[in-house]
Amino acid sequence: MAEQRYGSSKTGKQVLHKNVSQFEIVILNNHNKTYYPGQYLEGHVIVKVEQQFITRGILLQFCGRAEIFWSEKQRGAEDKCIGIMDYNAKEEFFNIRHFVFEPGLIPADVHKFPFKFHLTPPLPDNYRDNICEIEYFLETRLKIDTDINNDLVHRQDILIVDPIDLNKLIVPDVTLPVHSQKMMKLGILCCKSEPVIAFLRLIRSGYSPGEVIHVQADVENNSGSSVRNVTFTLYEERAYITEHKTYTHRDVVVQVNKGSVRSKATEEWSDIPLSIPKHQVFNVSPCTIFDIRHTLEMEMKAGLFNKRLVIPLRIVIGSISLDSVSKETLPMKRLHLKPTEDQLKERRDAVRAARQSKTIDVTVVNARHIIVRRQRRKDRNMKIYPDDVIDTADYRGHN
Repeated sequence: MAEQRYGSSKTGKQVLHKNVSQFEIVILNNHNKTYYPGQYLEGHVIVKVEQQFITRGILLQFCGRAEIFWSEKQRGAEDKCIGIMDYNAKEEFFNIRHFVFEPGLIPADVHKFPFKFHLTPPLPDNYRDNICEIEYFLETRLKIDTDINNDLVHRQDILIVDPIDLNKLIVPDVTLPVHSQKMMKLGILCCKSEPVIAFLRLIRSGYSPGEVIHVQADVENNSGSSVRNVTFTLYEERAYITEHKTYTHRDVVVQVNKGSVRSKATEEWSDIPLSIPKHQVFNVSPCTIFDIRHTLEMEMKAGLFNKRLVIPLRIVIGSISLDSVSKETLPMKRLHLKPTEDQLKERRDAVRAARQSKTIDVTVVNARHIIVRRQRRKDRNMKIYPDDVIDTADYRGHN
C-alpha cells in the first residue's frame, strides 16, 4: 500500500508542503509489488518543487523486519489476576538508510533520485496475525525542519515470496519413509499390565496442499483394558519466541477417528487417507522469533484414568510438490509374515503341555504370543525400512 503523509506518520493525510506539489516513491520493476529473494528492487524518489527552499535532506529507508507481541494475565492465590505480563521480540533482516539529497537548498524543479536494492536471501515471506507481523517497506522522508512531525513522508509496502520447493530440500529428505513407535503400560507399580504398543508410518514426509497423506498404523493392545478414541490429526503449529517465553498455538488441519481396539487384540490400518486442504503456505524459516510447523499425531486413551499415548511425526508442507512422486501414489503394502516352523512348533508344544496337565497357563501362552508378534513386527519393519533409512528423530536438531 502506498502512503503519503504530511506531519505524523500515523495520520494518513494527503497534505504537502506549500513549496512541494509532488513527493512519492516510484518502483520501476513493479511485479505487483511482489518479489523473490535474490531479485533487485529499482525505482526513484520524485520530488516536484514549486519554489526553492532550504531542507534538512531527503532520507530513504528500506527495511525488512519481524515483530511479535502478546500479553498474559498473571494469576495469584485463588486464581486471582495480580497483573499483566507483556512479551515481545523484534528482528531486523535489513535496514538500509541513506540520504538521496543532502541538507541544503533544493531548487525549483522536478527531481528524480534513483535507488536500487538487492533482496539478499534468505528472507521470510510476509506474514501477519494477531501476534506476529513480518513486513517489508520503502519509506522516504523530506525533512522540513527539526520537528519530525512536519516531515513529508511517503511509504511503499512490498511483498516477499519464497515458495517452499520440496524437490530442493536436503535436510530433511522428504522423499524417504518416516516412522515412529511408542508404548505405554497401564496400572500402577506392581499392578502394571502388559504394554500397549502403537506404530505410525508414512511413505514420505513431504506434501503440498491438495495432496492426500496415506497413513499406515497399528495398535497392539496387550493390556486388560480397551484402547479408545484412536485419532489421527494433522496440526499446524505456530511458535512465537521471546527471550523469556515461547508461546505455541495449534490449529487442526484435518482429523480422522478410527474408534477403539479391544483388549488382547491388534488393529492394523494399511491406508488412512488424510486430505490436506488447499491453503497458502508461508515460508518463515529464516525468521528466528517465529516458526510454522506441521505435525501428524496418532493419539489414543486407555485405562481407568484415560491415560494418553501420543505418537508424533513431523512432516513438511511445501508450496511446490515433489516431481518424482505422483499425487495418486499408493501406500506401501503391509508385509504379513507367517510364523516360522520353529515358532509354530514351540507354540504347539506349550499348548500340548498345558492340556496334558489340564491347567492352561494363560500367562505363558500370552507371553509366547507376544514374543512371536514382536518378532513379526521387527522382521516386517526391517524389510519396510532398511538400515539406510533415516528416522525423523535424527532431524530434531535441524527443525
